[in-house]
Amino acid sequence: MVVVRHLCSFSYRTLAVPRTRICTIFGDRSFAVAGPLVWNSVLDTIREITSNGQFMQHLKTHLFRT
Repeated sequence: MVVVRHLCSFSYRTLAVPRTRICTIFGDRSFAVAGPLVWNSVLDTIREITSNGQFMQHLKTHLFRT
């Protein structure tokens, strides 16, 4: 029997940020780390938009305000 479990972040549509080594800053600057950090900083209401045009418009407004 297979049990499917969702993480708490599943309902918020957030991405998991990979852990990097403490002694290097290059890992924190990589797309694998920076991408999820930026996505998780976007408002929940923007992440839930299904229209591509509206999403880009709201995302641009959000990013220029921060």
